[in-house]
Amino acid sequence: MKNKTNFFKQYLLHPRTVGAIKASGTELTYKMLDLCNILDANVNELLNGEKINMKDYEKKTNELLVELAIQEELKNKKMITSLFVLCIPTVLFYIAITLLAAYTLGE
Repeated sequence: MKNKTNFFKQYLLHPRTVGAIKASGTELTYKMLDLCNILDANVNELLNGEKINMKDYEKKTNELLVELAIQEELKNKKMITSLFVLCIPTVLFYIAITLLAAYTLGE
C-alpha cells in the first residue's frame, strides 16, 4: 500500500482518481489511456499504483485480472439482487390487481 501512495504522490494524483476511472467502466477508459501516456506508465502500473519490474509483470497482471474478475462478479451479484428487489413487488402488485379485478367482476 505504501508503494501505491508513493506512486500517486509522485504523479500528484489522488488514489480515488484511478478508482473512479476503474469503476466507471468503458466510459472513462480512454481517459485512463491518456493518463498512462502523460505519466509514461502502462495500464497495469496505473491500476496497481506502482511501477512494475519486468520479472514481476506476469504476476501483477494475473493479480489484476483476478481482481477485475472478482469486481465483475460482485457487480453481477448486485445487479441480480436489484432485479429481485424490483421484480418481487411488481409481481405482488400484479397479483393484487388481478385479484381485485376478479373480485370486482364477480360482484
